[in-house]
Amino acid sequence: MKKIKISRNLNVNDSSIEFKYEGIIHFLEMNEDKMNDLIDDFINNHNHNNMLENITIIRTILKGCEEKLLYIYYCDINGSELVKYNDAHMVLYEKSKKEQYDKYYDRYKVKYELDHGIKIDYNNHEYDVDNCTNINLLAKEIMNITSQIYHLEKAKSVTLDDDSKELIEIYRLFYNEDLDFSSKDIHIKIQTMMSILGEFGIALGDDYTFNLCGSSKIPMSINLKQLVNKLYPFGKVDNVGTHIKLKEDVATIVNIVGECIRETIGNQVDLNDNLITISKIIHASRYNLLSNGDVGEISEFTNRTDEEVESSMKLVKRIEKKIKKR
Repeated sequence: MKKIKISRNLNVNDSSIEFKYEGIIHFLEMNEDKMNDLIDDFINNHNHNNMLENITIIRTILKGCEEKLLYIYYCDINGSELVKYNDAHMVLYEKSKKEQYDKYYDRYKVKYELDHGIKIDYNNHEYDVDNCTNINLLAKEIMNITSQIYHLEKAKSVTLDDDSKELIEIYRLFYNEDLDFSSKDIHIKIQTMMSILGEFGIALGDDYTFNLCGSSKIPMSINLKQLVNKLYPFGKVDNVGTHIKLKEDVATIVNIVGECIRETIGNQVDLNDNLITISKIIHASRYNLLSNGDVGEISEFTNRTDEEVESSMKLVKRIEKKIKKR
C-alpha cells in the first residue's frame, strides 16, 4: 500500500488546466511510469473542454488506486469549470459561462456544494419573461446544468467490454504488436484495419458500419472512432487481463490478412498512407462503384494511381486464395 500525490498545470494560448490527485495504490504491480506517462499525455496533448470526459479519463488511468482527492479546474475564453471530489464523492462544482457576444460578462455562474445544494446566478437580461421561446431556452439550459452535475457525481472509470477486448485481440493478430490507444496514429491504424477486414467478413458487429469521410473519401466508422476515444486512457495494453478468445476461423482470417498486409507494406515510412490506400480501394470496389473490376474507375474515385489500384486488387486475390487454402 502506497500513498501518491499528483499535480499538473498547463497554460496554452487562451486555456488552462489544473489537476490534483491524492490516493492510495493497493496493487504492487501497478506501473507508475505508465500511469504518469498517460497523465502527462492527457494534460499536454488532449482536449480538456469536456469535464465529464476529463474525470472519466483520469479515473481510468488511476483505476488501480483508491481515490482520496480529485480536483480539476479548466478555463478558456468561454468560461471556467471546476470539480472536486473527496473519497470519490463530489463535494464542489463551479461553472461560469461567458456571454456569447461579450466575453467580459458572465452569462451565468453555478455552484454546487455537497452540504448546500445548487446555486445558480443568471444574467438574464436577454430573456423576456413574456417570450415563451426564451423561457424554454432558459429552462433547457438550467436542465443541462443540473444534468451535468448529476453525471459528474456518477462518473466512473471505463471498463473493457467484449467489443473492446475483441478489438485488442484483432489488432494484436493483424499487426503482430500490442495495441497502444494513446498512439497518435491509432485511429488510422484501427479504422483501416477494420475496413480492410470487412472485405473478408470480419467485423465487431452491426454497430460499426463504415461510410466515406469528407472529400478524401476515407472509409470511417464513427462508432469505432468513439470506442477508440473511450479507450484512450488504457494506453498500451498487453495480453494480460484483456484476452478474449476469438472464434478459430475469425482468428485465422485476421492472421492471414494481417500477415499479407505486413508483407506487402513492410516497414515503409509511409505506412499509414499505404493502409489508407488499400482501405479506400477495397471499399470503393465493393460498395461505391457499379463495377468492382474497372481499374480506371476505381483510380479516379479514390484519387490513387492505376498501379496502386492493381496492386491492391492483386493483394485481395492473394489473401482470398490463402483463406481458401486454410
